[in-house]
Amino acid sequence: MRSIALWLSLSVGMLCSGLPSHVQAASSSCASLFQSKQYVKAGQCFLKDANSMPPASQLSKIKRYLKGQTLRNAALAYQKAGDAEENAEKAAYRREQAVGILRRYLKENLCQKAYLCQQAKGVILELLNKIDYTQFTVITTPGKRAIIRVKGYQFKIKHISPPQWTRRVRPGRYAIEVKYENRKVIRKEVIVTAGTPRTETVLTQEVTQPKPPKVAKASPVPWIILGVGVAIAGTGGGLLGFGISKIGERDQAAASLANEASNKTPAERLTMAASPDTTARIKTVDDAHNTASTMLPIGWAMVGVGAATIITGAILFVVLRPKAPAKQALQPPHKQGHHRHATTSFGTFTSP
Repeated sequence: MRSIALWLSLSVGMLCSGLPSHVQAASSSCASLFQSKQYVKAGQCFLKDANSMPPASQLSKIKRYLKGQTLRNAALAYQKAGDAEENAEKAAYRREQAVGILRRYLKENLCQKAYLCQQAKGVILELLNKIDYTQFTVITTPGKRAIIRVKGYQFKIKHISPPQWTRRVRPGRYAIEVKYENRKVIRKEVIVTAGTPRTETVLTQEVTQPKPPKVAKASPVPWIILGVGVAIAGTGGGLLGFGISKIGERDQAAASLANEASNKTPAERLTMAASPDTTARIKTVDDAHNTASTMLPIGWAMVGVGAATIITGAILFVVLRPKAPAKQALQPPHKQGHHRHATTSFGTFTSP
């Protein structure tokens, strides 16, 4: 592998030949970054140079070879960055970047020589062994639709289950979020250890059965108003009856006095009018008249108020009647076959 690294590093110095002046300047700058051990910046610089070149099919043989050299230098820079990195997660990510660049190098058929392709494949195997990808599986409740999100260092994926999510990942710390329909998000943090497959089970949280909707109770207000109305109307009716009875008493007493006076002579009528009995009977007639005159208007008024109150209570019966609970609309079941599963393919990465 030392010879492979030497072969890759020597290609740094060969980049300037055969390239336009602005590319030569950029390549020289990339080489300076590499020599000063700024490996991540050097890798970005080499990769930018390679991306600025046309597709391999549009390049001459020498320029195709030089583009291949630029990609190999970018891969070597990221490989060196991984070796120099103390953080294991970051180191694995840099090596993964190097693998992705070398796979691009092979896919675009830029090596041109069989031994160069073999060397690139050897470096890829060496880097993969150092990364030590490990199987990671998230199991959700069977038959339940769930949205799974897994996040790690420079890693993010979204998956809709079923089917269950599983793939090989770089060792490290990962955050899991699982969202079932009509449930709160379930969050977990796990550590994937190199060489030890990890399976995390995130089942749907049980929820209590929803309580049946409470039946609304009828408001007592209409009954109270009706009761008040009946009481007022009843009292008014009583006063009317009492007043009418007093009118009858008055008319009866007056008729009796008139009948007795009609059978007497004028002198006897004068004597009769002056007698205490006649005075008492006349007073009774007057009292009955006065009582009837007072009670009848009050009675009629109370009957009217009572009737209006009863009508108000009847209206409130309609307005304040309890409403039936609304029926919940049925949600159409999800068809499993129509869900699209969003995943990230092996080897993709985000440039720093």
